[in-house]
Amino acid sequence: SFFDALVLPDVNSTVQQRIRPLACVCGTYLPCSLFIDRLILLTAIANEMLTGWVYPLRGIQYLTTAPQLRQVVVKFLGVVTGSSVACTAGCFFLFWGWHLRAVEKALGVNLLSKLATALLLFVESALPIYIIFDHRFQHLQRQLFDATLKLQGVAISPLQADDRVALDTLQEQAKQIKLRQLADRKNSNIINRLLKTGVGLAIRILLRPQPGENFIVRKLRDVSTLGVSVLMPPLLPLIAWRDSYREAASLLGRYWEKKGVRGAEARDLAVQQRMADYRSFGLVAAALNYIPLLNWFLGLTNTVGAGLYAADLERQHVRVFPHSQLQESFGQAAVI
Repeated sequence: SFFDALVLPDVNSTVQQRIRPLACVCGTYLPCSLFIDRLILLTAIANEMLTGWVYPLRGIQYLTTAPQLRQVVVKFLGVVTGSSVACTAGCFFLFWGWHLRAVEKALGVNLLSKLATALLLFVESALPIYIIFDHRFQHLQRQLFDATLKLQGVAISPLQADDRVALDTLQEQAKQIKLRQLADRKNSNIINRLLKTGVGLAIRILLRPQPGENFIVRKLRDVSTLGVSVLMPPLLPLIAWRDSYREAASLLGRYWEKKGVRGAEARDLAVQQRMADYRSFGLVAAALNYIPLLNWFLGLTNTVGAGLYAADLERQHVRVFPHSQLQESFGQAAVI
């Protein structure tokens, strides 16, 4: 199909096979080997960005054409859609007048007040639905991911020995950084600590989503994002870029769990190793998630896309920590 044709082979290994001999020669005779090494890395990153973004779109196509997957989601989508309509209608019927009077006191009697009131009621009616169905939705995502892998005929293998060593090393480095940060905080006064904590929480909610966040932080961001995307739709691409990192880590969490990469910190390190690839995947998935009225359905198609992505990674035997290995090789070439 069209989307299948866009998926490229493992670019890291291909690029290395074609350019590495030249880099080795230049590393021996010329001082430009570092430039060539960086060129290899940038070429790999650029090629990766051409592959990751297509999987959320493939997920839509695959879910709508695979009857085995449709049977899993039809009942859930019917229940959540009916509940959303009923809850929204009830909120508008019961609370429209009270909310409108309160908003008009702040904004005046005009069209903007009515739009703001409608947005406020949409957000309020969405929150109970998220709270009620979030656990079931996550369970359904795991089912869809496993079913997609099964239909693809792929079984996820555990981490290779080199990847396991790389993960342990990166976790130890991250631990040392955290210890230094804690030591710096202890040396600061209480006011500065409270200020840094409050500013840090605001930045996390508004600007820097993280994998493995708790329910409250995620929903606070979702509510703020929903309001911004409705009032200022041109900001949606920037919001999607902000959430692309967390979205990729969340959707591929089942893949890393099967690989043996457990815990939010370990998954965060895994995302960092193929940042461009996972960012492009998460960017499209996050943008789809913020399309009104379709976000539940598109959230499930994103999961199917993540399953297709994981299946291709496994077929190509892609390393979980490829760039750390490349950088290590680059350093050795530069020394030569």
